[in-house]
Amino acid sequence: MSYLKQSIGVIVNREEIYLRHAFLTKENQFEIKKSKTISNTPKEFWQAGIWLENQIGNHPEVPTVVVLEAVGQYHQPIIHFLNEQGYSVYVILPKATNGEESPIGLKANKLELNTLVQKGLSGKLTQWDIPAENMHTLKGLSHELIQRKKDFRRASKQLKTKESKQQPIPNMIDRLKRYVAFLEKQIEEINHDFLKLIEQDEQLKGPISRMAQTYGLDKVMLATLVSESDGFVSNKQ
Repeated sequence: MSYLKQSIGVIVNREEIYLRHAFLTKENQFEIKKSKTISNTPKEFWQAGIWLENQIGNHPEVPTVVVLEAVGQYHQPIIHFLNEQGYSVYVILPKATNGEESPIGLKANKLELNTLVQKGLSGKLTQWDIPAENMHTLKGLSHELIQRKKDFRRASKQLKTKESKQQPIPNMIDRLKRYVAFLEKQIEEINHDFLKLIEQDEQLKGPISRMAQTYGLDKVMLATLVSESDGFVSNKQ
């Protein structure tokens, strides 16, 4: 059998890493090969490395891509390992973009792996990097924004509870209102810093603008996802 391309799909959760190998034949047929599951701990990554060598080594002349979905922080150690091993790695945006992680069962992983390897074989992925100094800034802004939003939700809920009491304490409610307004201002300033950084960096501006159009998300949301995936996000999916 003659092949045009081979792809490795990778799904990562807190405890395990699922891998799947597939080929695109010269007849444009999608051909799934073997799969493997390892523990999501750095000391187990060597097993993934050996498995990849064994799979890809059967057809070293066929171009290979590794496609991984960015979910929380769990993917970061393995993606750095794969990059150090010299693989072309593409991290794509997850389907759920509301910031809440959904538990992924084995059946869901198997279905998602098929989607990932197909994306890798489609030839529509583009890899791009962010300069180190901008990545550091993005991560800082992302963590600050997440914390401020948590504080805002907590304070807003507390204010609503205090206001609903039969005998609210005026000074306490006034302080809570000022605090909520302060947090709103903080969130607005952080969003402004995100957008300013995106506009100033061409490596961010182009890809994030295209992803915003594709996914219907605002640029701040996308910049946050990019920072949490270490910048390894496909901008043509």
